Amino acid sequence: MITILYGSTAALREQRLKTRLAYSTVGQLSYLQLGLATLTTSGALGAVLHMVFHSVAKSALFMIAGVIIQKTGKTRADELHGASDRLPLAMWCFTLLGVALVGIPPAGGFFSKWAIAGGSLTSDAGFFTWLGPVALLIGALLTAWYLFQISVRSLFAGDTEKQPKIKVAGLMLLPIILLTAAAFLTGLFSGSLSELLSRLGLII
Repeated sequence: MITILYGSTAALREQRLKTRLAYSTVGQLSYLQLGLATLTTSGALGAVLHMVFHSVAKSALFMIAGVIIQKTGKTRADELHGASDRLPLAMWCFTLLGVALVGIPPAGGFFSKWAIAGGSLTSDAGFFTWLGPVALLIGALLTAWYLFQISVRSLFAGDTEKQPKIKVAGLMLLPIILLTAAAFLTGLFSGSLSELLSRLGLII
């Protein structure tokens, strides 16, 4: 729980885009540990589901960071004013992936975090039984802050003039679009995914 909050607050303070996403990963991977630490079926299910959901969403976010850096030369979150005008599709995918990572339904992150919270509430952990869901909620709010901050900033040009749209090769955008769609489809079909993971022996 401490690492969830540490990773999220460190991401919020960090302005280097790829480093912000890396700190985000520190916090998000701690959700897995929390789910397993509950020693419940629900917690374990949430941990495995979050492993899948997070890997999909974060892979796409790092790809978008790569597109931004290559096409604009900007490496910092505070330099992305007006980025939605220059890279509209990439930035819209960034926003949708933020929704998924925060855990807003019907994105996959909602179902994994819900299962982890349920595992914590049904665990025999005394004080930590309810502290786990509190950490999940605070972590989600911090995630929304450090990701949507970039999305909102990208909508406004700031002190710079509106810049022309940048052409991005379809092969660069295709995996981003597919992973963004997967971040929501895995949520919509989380029941089928859980059944598949169970058959593979990843969930008991």
